[in-house]
Amino acid sequence: MRFPALHEAAGPAVFVLSGTNGGKFSVIAYAGGVIRIINLECLKIDSTYKIPLQSDDEILTSGVFNPNGINIAIGTSKGNIYIASLREDQQGKAKFMFGRFDFHETNINQAVTSV
Repeated sequence: MRFPALHEAAGPAVFVLSGTNGGKFSVIAYAGGVIRIINLECLKIDSTYKIPLQSDDEILTSGVFNPNGINIAIGTSKGNIYIASLREDQQGKAKFMFGRFDFHETNINQAVTSV
């Protein structure tokens, strides 16, 4: 299945997160907010998500898996941090849920360069 508009908006790959503790999923994140979940058992894209960034010039900058292999933190160029959870549903498909922490500075844009 192709997502031409999604592919164009994805931009370059920013980071790749490998599952820990024998997890079967890896994450590829693109600057434009596209997240692709890769199933390592079948070597295919399991699902694709689009994080709703706050503006056209905001991009993803960094990400990290928690050592538990479930929780993910993702930083952006505008200082926002997304906390996500990557779990397996009953059918073995990836289930990706996330929320955003807003950090609004009045005069300064602070990019998250590492989490």
